[in-house]
Amino acid sequence: MGGIEVQVGELARAQRASGAEIHVITATPEGDAGLPDPGYPVHRVTAALPWELPVHPRAGQHILRLLRRLGPDVVHVHVGAVSPFAWSAVRCAVRAGLPTVVTVHSMWDPVTRGIYRTFDQLTRWSDFPLVASTVSSAAAGLVRRVAPELEVAVVPNGIDPSQWRVTPASDAPAPQRRRRRRQRRRRGPLGGRGARRGRRPAGSP
Repeated sequence: MGGIEVQVGELARAQRASGAEIHVITATPEGDAGLPDPGYPVHRVTAALPWELPVHPRAGQHILRLLRRLGPDVVHVHVGAVSPFAWSAVRCAVRAGLPTVVTVHSMWDPVTRGIYRTFDQLTRWSDFPLVASTVSSAAAGLVRRVAPELEVAVVPNGIDPSQWRVTPASDAPAPQRRRRRRQRRRRGPLGGRGARRGRRPAGSP
């Protein structure tokens, strides 16, 4: 899975644990059937395209139907550099009159910014009634270069500390620790009796 997929999965898991009802809509095929059940519904809008590209020629039609059926309180769309499926979801959510949040996870380079400027000229997406956010202030600055009037919040990727807790590894067993201490006492500060003998005064037998 990619970085955005990991973040979406962890966010959905945390929201689900807090008691929220979560639905995920994605253009990514199911892939490995051995993956565990995430604990929330995943709606896959896929098409038979080469290399399993995460796009769909009629994405808007399918997404709008899903949104109207599910009736969510808010739609949170995660976009990367170029995300046609995600932006289809944005347009559908706005069309359905649903509160919409768009989070940009990538750094928009000059080529990407040019694409989004053209996209804005065609769709006026920067005027959509939505809340925009990025995962860093650097990313926010690049988005503002494309849409200077757009208010962009910065919400860093979250980390759940409980997933990083580990049981401290124990030291060596007690008998082995005592053996190492005895060896240090015999060797002395210069690493052994041979080293101490080498420091006898000159002229000694």
